[in-house]
Parts: sequence; C-alpha cells; structure tokens
Amino acid sequence: MHIEVAGTLTVEDLFAANDMQESLYQRIGRYIDLGCVVVGTGLWLTIAPRIGLVLIALGILDIIWVWMWPRTIGPRRNQRLFDTLTDLHGQIVYEITEHGVRVVNQNGSTRHPWSEYLDFGEDGTIFALCRSETMMEILPKRWFPDPETIAEFKEYALAQVLRNLELETAAESD
Repeated sequence: MHIEVAGTLTVEDLFAANDMQESLYQRIGRYIDLGCVVVGTGLWLTIAPRIGLVLIALGILDIIWVWMWPRTIGPRRNQRLFDTLTDLHGQIVYEITEHGVRVVNQNGSTRHPWSEYLDFGEDGTIFALCRSETMMEILPKRWFPDPETIAEFKEYALAQVLRNLELETAAESD
C-alpha cells in the first residue's frame, strides 16, 4: 500500500477536526449537567427545594454554555489557533504506507508508525488520524485523487486503528 496526498489546510479543516474530536471530559460533563438537572428536580419536588433549584440552575446554565461555545467563542479561538500554527499554512504531504504515516511540511518531516494511532475519525470533508486527544493528522478528502483512493485509505487506516485497540485491550487484560 502506498498513497501520497498533499495540499494546504484551511481554517475550515481545523474547525472540522476540532468539532470531531470530542473529549472524554466533554462527554462526562454532559452527564454531570443532566444529573444536576434530574437530581435537582427530585430535590426541588421533595425535601430540599432551594438546593434543588440551585442544582437545576447550575445544570441548565452549563448546558447553555456548552451549546453557545461553538457558536461564539469557539470559532474565534480556532481562528487564532490556525493563525498561530504556521506549520498549517504551507504545503503538507502525507505518505501513507503499510509501515505508517510520513508527514512532510515546511519545517521538516516525521514518520509515525501505525501503532501510534489510537482513533480514526471522518466527517464529510476530512479524515482525522488521532495519536491522542489533542494530536492528530488532518487529511482533507479533497486532497485524494479519486473516490477509490479515499475508500482504500479509509479501509486500511480503520483496520490499523482497530488492530491497535485490540492490542491495547489484550495488553490491559494481561
């Protein structure tokens, strides 16, 4: 297997990748918010109405904040991030082989073996190969020459990430 894609990232690519990568803490936060509302409602209706109202208010305010963030502060923060990450502004080349992913940009090159990738994400415009919750390779679909190459890459990358997760699970159970 050998696929090479190249291009320049846009701020929209960064937005898509950030939207795709929801952290464990964000998921837990949603459950805590909903728990505050449910427990607060129970307390409000039974033994502690004031404490219940405080919990309901805290849960609802945080739900509103989480809903407003990507519509207000998030885009400005992403734009500033994109503006400061000058590595993203130049040509980036990804060479995908059976050994891993080689990334070449204006500052040099690096090779990451497939064993480093722990997650694979996709939306309508990009692929994201994630090495952690904050580090990823962003591969816009527009860089691929044809739909067959996109399908080949997706199938191979997904298989590699799933193999890594199986190895990680087996190591944890030992």
